[in-house]
Amino acid sequence: MKPRQDMVEIFSTFLWFKDDRLTDWVTDSSLKRSMSTRVKQSASQSATVWARYWHKIWQEPPATRLAEGHLYAYLQEPCYWVVRKIALNFADRHLMSDLFQIAIARTPKLLKRFKPEYSDLKHYAEMGFKNALKDWLRDQQQMEMCTHWSLLYRLSRKGLIKALQWRALSPLTIEQYVLAWECFRELYAMDDTRATSLKNPDMTTWKAIADAYNAERLGRLRAPTSAAPPEMLAQWLLECAETVRRFRQPSVISTDAPRPGQDAGSLLEAIADDDQPPPLEALLHQEEERLQQERLAQLHTFLEAALADLEAQPRALLQLYYGQDLTQTQMAEQLGIKQYQVSRQLERIRRSLLQNLAQWSQGTLHISLTPEVVDSMSLLIEEWLVQRMQAEGNESS
Repeated sequence: MKPRQDMVEIFSTFLWFKDDRLTDWVTDSSLKRSMSTRVKQSASQSATVWARYWHKIWQEPPATRLAEGHLYAYLQEPCYWVVRKIALNFADRHLMSDLFQIAIARTPKLLKRFKPEYSDLKHYAEMGFKNALKDWLRDQQQMEMCTHWSLLYRLSRKGLIKALQWRALSPLTIEQYVLAWECFRELYAMDDTRATSLKNPDMTTWKAIADAYNAERLGRLRAPTSAAPPEMLAQWLLECAETVRRFRQPSVISTDAPRPGQDAGSLLEAIADDDQPPPLEALLHQEEERLQQERLAQLHTFLEAALADLEAQPRALLQLYYGQDLTQTQMAEQLGIKQYQVSRQLERIRRSLLQNLAQWSQGTLHISLTPEVVDSMSLLIEEWLVQRMQAEGNESS
C-alpha cells in the first residue's frame, strides 16, 4: 500500500479492494473539495490536528456527516495495517476485504468514545479496530463450534432481542420467541453452560417447555395468542438460532455500492457537502492544542514511572504481549504455564496501572472519573504499552 502524504488525500481517499487484494486509493470528490477549501484556510500540515478538528466538527450537527466522511478516510490506513496483521492468521477462513469492512464499520463507536485529551485518534483507533476484530473472530469461532441449542443456551436475552429486532419481526412475535427461549433456558437443564454440543431436547422436555410457555403467555404477551404445541416452539427456537447466526455474520457492503432502493449513486455520495463548518482557526485554538498535548505528556510521564516500578516478571509479560505481539497461548507455551494464568496476570497488571492512573489523574489533574473517562484511560494504557514495549524491543534488538 502506498502511504498518503498530502493532507487532502489523507482526508478524502479510500482503499479499494478487488478480488481481496488492495489495488488503489479512490477519491471522493465532495470530500476532496471540502478538504481543499480548508487546507487553503490554514497552514497546518499535521494530520493529528486535522483529525482532532474533524472529530470536534463531528460532534456538532449539522456538519456531522461531512466530518464523519473525512474521519472514515483518515482511518483507512490504521485500519488496513491492523487488519493485515490479523488476517495473516485467518487467510484460509476470512477474506481480508471482509475483515477490513467489519473493522472500519466500528468507526462511529470509536468516534463516540474517543477523548482527544488522552490520546490521538490514530493510535486510539488502532487499538479499537484490533479489539473489535478479535472480539468478532472469537464470537465467530464460538458460533461455529456451537450447535443451535448450545448457542441458544449461552445467548443473553439482550442479544436475542437485538437479533430479532434486526430481522424486523413484529413486537408480538419477538415477545413470543423470547418467552419460548426463556422457557427453554429454564427447563432444559445443562451441567456445563460452556458446552458446545448440546443436543435437541427430547419430547418430554419439549412438552414441559410448551406447558410452561402456554401458562405464561396469558400474562406476558401484549395480545391474546393461541396455545403453541411443542413442534411450533421447536421451530421458533430454530429460527431464533438461525437469526442470531445471520445477525452476527453481517453481509459486507462496499461504500461504492448503490444506495438501498436505487440503481445508481454510491453510499459515499450521500455525504453532505452543503453544511460547511467554520475554518480551522475558529475551533482549534493554539492554547487548547497546547494544553491537550501537555496533559497527554503528563499522563505518559506517569505511566513511564509506573512501568519502572514493575518487577521483572510482569514487565517481561508486557514485553511478550505488547512488544512481540505474542498470543496468550504462545506466551503460555514459552513460559511453561497455563493460558488462563497468562490472562489473569496480564489483567492484574493492566488493572493496577488503570487504578493508579485514575487516582493520580483525579488528584493531580482534577479529572472527573466518569465511566467514559475511565474507559478512555484504559485504552490510553493499551496503546501506550504497545508503543512503549515495541520501542523497547527495537532498542534491545
